[in-house]
Amino acid sequence: MSDDVVEFKVRFRRRSGRIALAVVAVLALLVAWWAVSGTAAVAQGSAASSGVGHGDDCDYPDEEFWAVYAKDEAPVAVQTVRNEGRWPVEVISTRPEAYRFSPVPDDPRYDATFPSDPLLGAPPDDETSDRVTIPPGREASMWIIDPFRPENEFTRGGQMGAGDRIGVESATVQVWSLGIRRDADVAFYGTLWQSELTSDSEEFKSELSQLCES
Repeated sequence: MSDDVVEFKVRFRRRSGRIALAVVAVLALLVAWWAVSGTAAVAQGSAASSGVGHGDDCDYPDEEFWAVYAKDEAPVAVQTVRNEGRWPVEVISTRPEAYRFSPVPDDPRYDATFPSDPLLGAPPDDETSDRVTIPPGREASMWIIDPFRPENEFTRGGQMGAGDRIGVESATVQVWSLGIRRDADVAFYGTLWQSELTSDSEEFKSELSQLCES
């Protein structure tokens, strides 16, 4: 075997070794990138309001109950969503007709406040969006707008109700972090319910009076 052939084989092996090391390094970087993006997490924030909904004012409130709406009442609630990760995240509503976001306040001191009063209804669509970018440790308002309508598929991310009520307890969203998308559920402050009874009916008033007896 000539010296030239031996030298070629040595160079080929060295080059192959460098390529293999480069591939391993790239794969390791991708795995680390995926793992870091997986630390992105959004959760229920520090503020919530059920608007005209009837809350649990019992001496021993049910922690899983947020509010109930009569059939003729406009179900509008709002709560903040918090970025618990170390990186900015973009949160995208999978049901923009039911869940929409207000921008993150300029001043962090106002993270736990709402841009408008839910008692007055939901903000106009041009004041909200189906997505919001939340910096680490910050919060944004998520508006919950009549999630009980049939076209909103209330059973997804929620539950069927007891008796004459239907309920929802979370919102399914997409979370983008470091260029990677993940699905996530944002738990509500508690379950929101809608009764099949009207607000002026004696049956609905009786239902409200029985909340503390259940």
